[in-house]
Amino acid sequence: MSNSKYTLIFLFFAISFQAISQEAKFKLYGEKVNEVVRLAWIPEYWPANMDGVIIKKRTEKSAWELVTPAMVVPSSYVGNDLSNIESSKEERLRLNNKLDSMISAGKAKEVPQSEYFEKILQESASLSGIAFIFDLDYDLILLTGFGCVDRGIDS
Repeated sequence: MSNSKYTLIFLFFAISFQAISQEAKFKLYGEKVNEVVRLAWIPEYWPANMDGVIIKKRTEKSAWELVTPAMVVPSSYVGNDLSNIESSKEERLRLNNKLDSMISAGKAKEVPQSEYFEKILQESASLSGIAFIFDLDYDLILLTGFGCVDRGIDS
């Protein structure tokens, strides 16, 4: 996000439909690329009562507004509605096609939400793996539910 004349402040909420008794810790990343801001987050651990995240933003002179229109829930499966992480219809189609190709080639595996949480909660090493994946391909961040694209920035 360097070279941006606006200071974007991102508030990261861990939302649960149950009482939130644990504080989740995340490493947050953001960068401005052309006319979009790409966001990513890596959880240090995933509390059992946390369902997903909602991202809000504001500038110094504006009120808080949603970046994600719905809760972002980690998962990775073909046909996943990606509208909560990417507003561009063309980009959502490209991302789903990429995941489909990767699964067909044996380079990725479909993991529905219920199984994804089970794996994250049981295997702390899986969160370390997420950080490694992020270094390789931002599309994978989006496809696994650990990032979003904000196209609503002022130029």
